[in-house]
Amino acid sequence: MEALEIMETVKTCPDVIDCIADDHESMLSVVRRLQEPNLEISRKRAIFKRFLPLYEAHSHAEEISVMEEGLQHDSLRPAILDCLEAHEVSDILLARIRLAVDNEQWMARVNSFCTLIAHHLKHDRNETLPAMRAAFTQDEREMLGRRYLAGRNNHRVLPALELAPAPTSILYDQTGKVGYLIAWALGVPAWILLLVFLVRG
Repeated sequence: MEALEIMETVKTCPDVIDCIADDHESMLSVVRRLQEPNLEISRKRAIFKRFLPLYEAHSHAEEISVMEEGLQHDSLRPAILDCLEAHEVSDILLARIRLAVDNEQWMARVNSFCTLIAHHLKHDRNETLPAMRAAFTQDEREMLGRRYLAGRNNHRVLPALELAPAPTSILYDQTGKVGYLIAWALGVPAWILLLVFLVRG
C-alpha cells in the first residue's frame, strides 16, 4: 500500500483505539515500503513526501486526544511519556532528513526514522493501545475518537522541506541554503533554522 492511499478523511470513529490502530497499520505498511532495498530512491522520496504530512497530522491528533487524556491516568502515564519521547526523537530525525545533502545521507536518515517508527508502532500495538483500551471507558473512547479525528483531519502541517535536494544545488544555490547547513553543522538547533527558513523563504 502506498502512502497516497492511506489515512483518508474519516467522519466517524466509534472507538479511538480502533482508529489509531488502523492508522498505525497503514503507516507501518508505508515504513516497510520505504525500507525495501530494491525500490529506487526517486520512488522512496515521492512516497516519503506524501507520507510525512499524514504522519505529522496523526502524531498531532494522538497528542491532543489519547496522550493528553492518558496523562491523567496513573496506570497510563509511563507509557504516554514514552510515546511523547518517541515523537520528540522522530521530530529530531525529520529535521535531519530535511537537511540531508545527498541521496545517500537522505536514505540513511530515512532508514533511522523508519526503524524508530516501526519499533514505536509495534510497541503501541502490543502494549500501549491495549492498556488504553482497558483504562478508558467506552464513552471516553468515543469522545476521544471524535477529538482524534478532528485533530487528524484538520491539522495543517508544514510542507516536507528539502533544503538541499542535490549536491550541485548546495554549491551554487543563491538563496542561502549553504548558510543553513553551516549553521546546523555548528550546532544551531534545527527548529531555529526551520523558523528562519520559513521567515526568509
